Amino acid sequence: MQDLGSTLRKIQSNLRVVRDYPQDSSATDESPLVCTRCEGRGWLSAPDPRSTHSRKAIPCPVCRVTGKQNFFADLHVEEGNSEAVTRARDFAQNPTGWLVFVGGVGTGKTRLLNAILSTWRGSLRHALASAELLDYWRMALDTDSLGPTFNGYCTASAFVLDDLGAEKATDWGKERLTMFLDFRYSRALPTAIATNLGRNDITQRLGERLADRVYDKGTGLVQMVTLDVPSFRVNGGKA
Repeated sequence: MQDLGSTLRKIQSNLRVVRDYPQDSSATDESPLVCTRCEGRGWLSAPDPRSTHSRKAIPCPVCRVTGKQNFFADLHVEEGNSEAVTRARDFAQNPTGWLVFVGGVGTGKTRLLNAILSTWRGSLRHALASAELLDYWRMALDTDSLGPTFNGYCTASAFVLDDLGAEKATDWGKERLTMFLDFRYSRALPTAIATNLGRNDITQRLGERLADRVYDKGTGLVQMVTLDVPSFRVNGGKA
């Protein structure tokens, strides 16, 4: 049996490379819904709690929503998250600009991203957690394919980035994340982001330039929504 690293590298080598900004035809794409996070693999790479230097395969949490006609109907809506649900629904139907969800652990940010993903069609829309994205770039660096792989993610017609700030980024990783988000920001490419951290914490972990893009409140490009609800994990599983 191949180890996880070898399997991931083989998958990485088969990733579609996008060299120019793609024309998004997803609005008329009638192909079946495919999980945009694991791209049909059914699993993801996650940190192994038994070791700080290894990762393990886990079932993809998004696949369970693939094919649902109205995943938004499953969301628990209350005063503290109603605006976030509305913004997520609007973004899912018309990905425009940036949408940033800020809230504590367990407040339903990932569920909102999953709801967005469950409505999307088209192969040029991607979703990854920040740590996963860095992993793919590192693997591409090892196989001398970083340039086209990095460019492919940068130019995706729409992108969902979960858990920004939860990754353990080296200086190289911080630089790559900043370049990635700066590329999408400067071209106003549709991007949805979820983070547990406020601007000061993001600045300390990933730098002022990246924080300035994510927490942009002045240009109108970024919609920022705070989820002011308790953790659904201690609230009967509601989110």
